[in-house]
Amino acid sequence: MHELGICEKIVQVALSTAQNAGAEKVVKVRVKAGAMRHIVPDLMSHYFEFLAKDTIASEAKLEITTVPARAKCKCCGNEYEAENFEFACPECGKNEPELLSGMELFLEDIEVADQPEGG
Repeated sequence: MHELGICEKIVQVALSTAQNAGAEKVVKVRVKAGAMRHIVPDLMSHYFEFLAKDTIASEAKLEITTVPARAKCKCCGNEYEAENFEFACPECGKNEPELLSGMELFLEDIEVADQPEGG
């Protein structure tokens, strides 16, 4: 259920960013999350919608991009995707990975809009 805490911060930042930009509406929020963060996109969307209700982000779309877990073997230098979080090198079999990606969690972009004239 860590998605709730993450979404609370995302909504706070989106609203603050929109306010600072003088925008009337948050249109879209893009998040990058590493696979090792175990983010459940459906839960994130649900919590985002719940927390954004009755705000200028109430109609915003949350887009989540999952970044795969990638590693580099410290023994042979092979770079590989760690499927099912198996970090043993598929090339040499050693289990001495250097994590290259998969732990990311950041707000990539916030799209805002001004209120249409006359609206």
